[in-house]
Amino acid sequence: MAWDPNAESNLAGYAIYWGTASRSYEHKATIGKETSFSIEGLQEGQIYYFAVTASDTDSNESDYSTELVYAVPVPDSDGDGISDDNEVNLYGTDPQNPDTDQDQMDDGWEINHGTDPLVDDSGGDLDGDGISNIDEYNGITPPGNDSPVPPILSYPLDGENDVSLTPVLVTGAFNTANVGAAHARTQWQISNSKDFSTLIFSLDSAFYLDRLNIPDLILQRARTYWWRARFFNSRGKVSEWSQPFQFKTVTSVGEDLNADGVPDRQAVDLTVDLDQNGVPDQTQDDIKCVRSVMDGSLIGIKGITSRTDVLALKSVHPNTVSESQGRPEALPAGLISFRLAVENAGDRVDVNIHFDTAIPAEATWFKFTPARGWQDYSTRVFFSPDRKLITFSIQDGGFGDADGTANGIIVDPAGFGLSGSDRRASGTGGGCFIDTVSTRWSWPPRSDPQ
Repeated sequence: MAWDPNAESNLAGYAIYWGTASRSYEHKATIGKETSFSIEGLQEGQIYYFAVTASDTDSNESDYSTELVYAVPVPDSDGDGISDDNEVNLYGTDPQNPDTDQDQMDDGWEINHGTDPLVDDSGGDLDGDGISNIDEYNGITPPGNDSPVPPILSYPLDGENDVSLTPVLVTGAFNTANVGAAHARTQWQISNSKDFSTLIFSLDSAFYLDRLNIPDLILQRARTYWWRARFFNSRGKVSEWSQPFQFKTVTSVGEDLNADGVPDRQAVDLTVDLDQNGVPDQTQDDIKCVRSVMDGSLIGIKGITSRTDVLALKSVHPNTVSESQGRPEALPAGLISFRLAVENAGDRVDVNIHFDTAIPAEATWFKFTPARGWQDYSTRVFFSPDRKLITFSIQDGGFGDADGTANGIIVDPAGFGLSGSDRRASGTGGGCFIDTVSTRWSWPPRSDPQ
């Protein structure tokens, strides 16, 4: 890991935190003023979370830096797309030989297509299309049958427990037998049912092709989910769905111990009344408030359409969103991510966002969703004359709903920005893991790091 140095004269040094749950770190290393650190001994197949803090000579410690997420690769010694562990313990194949049965078809391909990696079945015709298994493996397919190979899911692993609420979904590489047919899109789905009859998250993306960071507040703690993916090639052909993988999220989330939907360190006290109705916001069921992790300002959300429940609200540092194209140059109060429940799937509701200080006159309102990236939403919002209130409409499953499906839940990360940058590029490929983090945090440090 490496990071930008602090310039303060009273800087004492840095601390590195890491663990297997977001913002709940099991390990800590304190170093001097060096701006890099190597961590060894990580477990294969495990996702780790890392952050850095700075301390001054009075032992005050800053907030955590932007969190780094890294999935440790699982060994695949023979390069057949199946991990060594699964070859030994699940399929009985040889992890040192990509073609255990010597039938000229790789074990990974056979497992993915339903042929037997332990028996020479190259001359068979599993799908009954008149083309032998070995010919299909070698790319000889019936006219027009050029669909990609279904994805092989990598992370989270099937049956994995204690998965982060913002996991990184990872598939194996795109594979097609057709020369010139490129990877065009990937469709991702998460469900709370094995048959995917109800969707928690859905995304069809030309940007996130083999890796996808799930946004905040999509998943809930101590829940079992299934996820799957399928590939589209540049000729418009789609693969079959991957084999679905099951995972269970973390049982507890250290940032919200009282389970009120607001991170404990962002909670406000009984003096806060952002909706100015004479009642402390903290005692009302229809409004939630947080203290910004960026500038300490107070922000609240209130549903103004009947039967709209505010389930959760969280202040989020903009750098937790890995995609930077189209992001405004400055988001002074950061982002807020909220989770709403509506009466019926597909409902459109009206929402108020309250601030304790006026939004700058030149500021515009931005949203981020995996489907559209960063978008200026200003033409769809109403600013009050004192610019302490924003009102807008949002639809379950429509524009701005980050979960991408009409399921009775709206998840929306948004915030005000002071300027724009380049528009989001389209058709580029899929998010990547970062091996080095370069970030700055506010100073002076605080004694109560987030």
